[in-house]
Amino acid sequence: MNLDQNNSDLIVVTAPNSKTGKRVIKRLKRANLNYRGASRTTAIPFDWNKSDTWMDTLDSATIIYIVLPPELAFTDLPKLLQKFLAYCNAAQIRKIVLLSGRGEEQALACEKVALSSGIPTTVVRASWFSQNFSEGMYLSAIRDGEIILPTTHVKEPFIDVEDIADVVFQSFFDQKSQNKVIEVTGPELLSFDDVARQFTLQLGKPVKTTFLPINEYLATLRQAGVSEQEIELIAFLYTDLLDGRNANITHDVKRTLGREARTFSEYIQATQISGIWQ
Repeated sequence: MNLDQNNSDLIVVTAPNSKTGKRVIKRLKRANLNYRGASRTTAIPFDWNKSDTWMDTLDSATIIYIVLPPELAFTDLPKLLQKFLAYCNAAQIRKIVLLSGRGEEQALACEKVALSSGIPTTVVRASWFSQNFSEGMYLSAIRDGEIILPTTHVKEPFIDVEDIADVVFQSFFDQKSQNKVIEVTGPELLSFDDVARQFTLQLGKPVKTTFLPINEYLATLRQAGVSEQEIELIAFLYTDLLDGRNANITHDVKRTLGREARTFSEYIQATQISGIWQ
């Protein structure tokens, strides 16, 4: 495989504290490569809503990993990305890796914008993250032993974020991935009932799913103090994305990395060591 790593590269990682961002940075550090995290709180502040922060972030950079902010999901993200990529062109960025989501209209529109930017681009289109159960919205549910949600039977090929980070890292330097979409999924289709059974088996404690109609589910979130912006996003996830449209598996992880994607069971085994679910 043609991997063109160059120690003179400066790789910008947006959302450096996100699930994928922090793992990509870990790989860059391990390879002794230069990187710059880009967020509102980094040494050089970066804000998607403030274009006057963009050029400082891109200064001297050659490669960029773009994670679009979920809080802007209901804005005109393709237009925002198009504007940002014009700055990337002006800064002479030579490679873009864009994280995208499966089956999302906004995400697909952003993919088209990136792939037509004139800058060599790899889109990494990912299924739902396994780490949502240890670093996201379902962590407390696993600790409590009950996953309450408005769907339990729709199947999803949950992917380990470690696999995404490996694919992203390789895509920075793999010439063969330019101007392509790499669609990464886990190797198995699992419903939330299946997920609960796997946790029960491996954690040695009961974990169950409880179905709650969507309106009642959202009402419980409001009572818990979840913001309306977050509730709108969660409603979209359950009503628009978890409808079976993504109940299929790809083999792009194996094609890209030469190994199988990690199973959900392997994710649980690797994560359980941290004690996060105790």
